[in-house]
Amino acid sequence: MATGVSPQEVKVRNMRNFAAAVLLGLVGIAAVVLVTGGRIDLGALRSINRSYILACAGLVALDWLSEAVRLRLLCQALGEKVSVSSVLRIVFLGAFFARITPFDSGGEPFQVYALHRNGVPLGHATAMIAVKALLHGLARVSLGILVPVWLILTSKGWHLSRAAAIALYAGMVIYIGVFVLVILMFVHRGATQRLVLKVFNSRPIARLFGRRRLDVAMARLEDHYRAFMAAVSHFGRERRGTILAVTLISFVSWTAVLAVPVILVRALGGASPLAEVAATAIIFYLAVAYAPTPGSSGASEIGFATLFAPFVPLPLVGVLVLVWRLLTHYLSLLLGFMVTALSMLGSRPKTPPLTQEPAVADQPGSDPAAEGRQP
Repeated sequence: MATGVSPQEVKVRNMRNFAAAVLLGLVGIAAVVLVTGGRIDLGALRSINRSYILACAGLVALDWLSEAVRLRLLCQALGEKVSVSSVLRIVFLGAFFARITPFDSGGEPFQVYALHRNGVPLGHATAMIAVKALLHGLARVSLGILVPVWLILTSKGWHLSRAAAIALYAGMVIYIGVFVLVILMFVHRGATQRLVLKVFNSRPIARLFGRRRLDVAMARLEDHYRAFMAAVSHFGRERRGTILAVTLISFVSWTAVLAVPVILVRALGGASPLAEVAATAIIFYLAVAYAPTPGSSGASEIGFATLFAPFVPLPLVGVLVLVWRLLTHYLSLLLGFMVTALSMLGSRPKTPPLTQEPAVADQPGSDPAAEGRQP
């Protein structure tokens, strides 16, 4: 029978991922600098107007705030009382773990865990984060669809490079494929549930974890699944206004993210049309989410330099990558690390029992504040 992973092993693994993310990022920046001249132009770095840097920092903060507002709205929609300070802490915890895991995959699961530690039933926490991630991804894909449409309308003015075209269409295919898979799993949830049961009941899994432990896990999973489905149905049936608001805020968040490289290109003297730079930023963010390195480190720096090199003089590409990465990655990584460290030293969790988790009531007139609460 397999033994659990100790907290010390988890800490060691997280620190190893943290070190790998930082090291790969530095290697990526070093590679960009080496290819574009062998040194960072410190004079150009010092000459950047502070107003540009402050504007970019403000946009990064707007992205953090927009995620907190989206999460807060979803909590309120299910009647879950999570304080503003807790929501902000959860946002930075998610940002930290996304930046130290491959494919940025650790952010959402850890936000589910953090919500659960704040007293939110696991099914509700999973539904909130799933809806938030789905709508955020939908906004990203919608912006990506605008790029080929804009290219068709302005075909004489600008053409995608080969690398940009590959990144755009590969990112679109992957994102649309993921959306289709999620929709199919939701529509055919009976088949999905049978598949999970089949995997859990297989002989290798039973031998690895033990039949009794698997039976308990399956019972809990069934309870959480019912609560998750009820919460998702509640969003779609009675909280459409919340869904619309979260979607619109997701577009605001992406606008802030995409504006950062546009401003930095201008700060370094780039004279390309703003629409071209913004379109390139959309392409970059479509493709980079599936880089297999922790926090997309290394791949982000090299990919960003490849796509944005036409917009600034070659010796300044390293400066552009460095400033952009400091503002959009390392700042969140540092703050997330500090919040994570403080959270580990904080108070005990308010986790409700894992069993007997009620679902959201189906009646339209029910009190959402009582839904999902433990007796």
